[in-house]
Amino acid sequence: MTYKKIIATVVLYGGLLTIFILTTNPNTVPLGLLAVPVVLIAAITYQLAQLGLQVFRILPRSATKRQITSIVFSSFTTGVFILQSIGGLTFGDIILLLAFGCLSVFYLIKLL
Repeated sequence: MTYKKIIATVVLYGGLLTIFILTTNPNTVPLGLLAVPVVLIAAITYQLAQLGLQVFRILPRSATKRQITSIVFSSFTTGVFILQSIGGLTFGDIILLLAFGCLSVFYLIKLL
């Protein structure tokens, strides 16, 4: 994707997230809809990671390696967000998620 498409996608997802949060009450929304903000945050962080890897050229031009790294980064930030929202985020959890993310990136990139 080009930079403009990624930025447009992030703005669209951010707008949807803002509208959803402003128009719903978490106490009365059905349980299934509580996953919508988490999915939108994961999509936003994935797109931002893709953009960052393209702009700063941290990894080689391999699209697969960029996607793997973006997915792991998005999973990490979403995991931290979920743990923080339920009040279970500790320093040990962050270290564990970081270690799991680094190992995942290392092994997945070596496999490909």
